[in-house]
Amino acid sequence: MQQFQEIRISEMRGPKNRDRLAIDEEGIEALAQDIKENTLINPILVRKNADGYEVVAGERRFLAVQRLGWERVACHVQDLDDKTAALLRAVENLGRKDLSPVEEAYIYHGLVESHGLTVSGVAKRLSRSFPTVKRRLELLKMPDAALRAVHNRSISPGVAEELWRLRDEDRIGYFLELAVDNGATRAVVRMWVNDELKAKSRGAAAGEGGGPLANPLEVTPSYITCDFCFGPVELGKDTVLRACPDCRVKLREAGRG
Repeated sequence: MQQFQEIRISEMRGPKNRDRLAIDEEGIEALAQDIKENTLINPILVRKNADGYEVVAGERRFLAVQRLGWERVACHVQDLDDKTAALLRAVENLGRKDLSPVEEAYIYHGLVESHGLTVSGVAKRLSRSFPTVKRRLELLKMPDAALRAVHNRSISPGVAEELWRLRDEDRIGYFLELAVDNGATRAVVRMWVNDELKAKSRGAAAGEGGGPLANPLEVTPSYITCDFCFGPVELGKDTVLRACPDCRVKLREAGRG
């Protein structure tokens, strides 16, 4: 049964299992100022445990009122088991605008590994498609460097998926650096990876023992990402344009229209 009450902040603790990889300090500070000016509109959801109360949903609000030095805060108190608490926390975190694909993957992973849900069960309980959940979980099999790049939005999950086809951590790292430095799209990286796999296959067939493979930026044809339509363009056929940031945005919009 749900109860509403004021609880001492000193009796509250953050979530036992945190889904987010990092806390946005600037965001917490902004939220704290908003609460200071407009008060707390949505109470924090907590559950009772041996140490006091665990925050189930509303961790950012909890951190914000802590920062404000409040002694008590309005909370909904619910008697929840671990699985239900994890699902409620997942629903809240999946609604975050700043949620990264890697954080999303860890939410699904926690529900599968710690709470016995199947991939299809996670998809159903969280109103996600099975392929989406499956693809996010596949991200977690990738090297740490690729995960960091996806989390930081240096590359898209699609680019990471293309790189994963190489199944070689050294080569993934090599192409990952090229992708980040060149702002490569999935289409461009797919071409790089296809060329790499073909070269590797030819080398194996010729009994060459898998020696050093060519730099994709030196292979013909090589592709980079068009700044305006974001499609692949062959190196040597691209045109360098000088434009201020405002004009560059307008040119991209014109290209898409």
